[in-house]
Amino acid sequence: MTRWTMRRLMPLAALLVVAACGSSREADGPDGAASGPGGTGISCAEAAAAAADFYTPPQPLPAGQPGDVIRCQAITTVHASLASATLVMHRTTDAHGHATATTGIVFEPFAPWSGAGPRPLLGFSHGTYGQGPQCANSRLMAAGVQFTPPLDGMLAYESAFVQDLLGAGIAVTMTDYQRFATPGVHTYFNRLEQAQANIDLVRAARHLPGTGLSPDGPPRAIPELLEFLDNGSFMGVSGYYLNSLAEAHPEADAVLAQRLNAQGAAFRAATAQQCIVETALRHGYQAS
Repeated sequence: MTRWTMRRLMPLAALLVVAACGSSREADGPDGAASGPGGTGISCAEAAAAAADFYTPPQPLPAGQPGDVIRCQAITTVHASLASATLVMHRTTDAHGHATATTGIVFEPFAPWSGAGPRPLLGFSHGTYGQGPQCANSRLMAAGVQFTPPLDGMLAYESAFVQDLLGAGIAVTMTDYQRFATPGVHTYFNRLEQAQANIDLVRAARHLPGTGLSPDGPPRAIPELLEFLDNGSFMGVSGYYLNSLAEAHPEADAVLAQRLNAQGAAFRAATAQQCIVETALRHGYQAS
């Protein structure tokens, strides 16, 4: 790849990350579960059954607070022998303080919790899976692997960590982050949105009906990280981050269009549809 001025973009990246950290978010909702999504009186499972596509949020979103459950359905995952799993769509907040919806999985282990107090609930923030919706966590945990010829493939490589937690009787949530499984461009490296998606899925897990869970119960130095990735096997993940910036901060898209050459623009477009395996194979060991 010819040089497309990644280093000129680093100050922009740092500025936008700092700006995102100052965004406001909605106040926390009550711990108790509502009678249904937005107080509709229907269950989250009934809402899921009525939806044409689970991953497409309703428009407009039901009224509510971050962590309120919109839809839920039982699914089979790679950990079916260790835990029941529920696919959840819930309210969360984007980097601008606007309400949005995202998805994730709640695992409730079959193993009893032998420690003190109620069963712990852990929000698991997964690593880099890609940017294409086919490699979102909830899809990988259901299938175990995804492959689209000739190169696009991904494994649920963190399953072993989740397995250990479930075996110890610890309940686990795994967020899809924002705009990964749901429509849009996954906001990779947007630590504010990733944190809010993770926290709000934990809140949603506590609101799910019929569980035994007690209702009581990302990198900051982006410029340095991008420089570290240069010429490395995972250099391609910088494309995820540029796409994330443009998705969360539309004003950045015009700046990227000015500063990226044709190859850089093609790189951005390609990585938005890939899992990490294809990204590494196609874009690794190249200079920015």
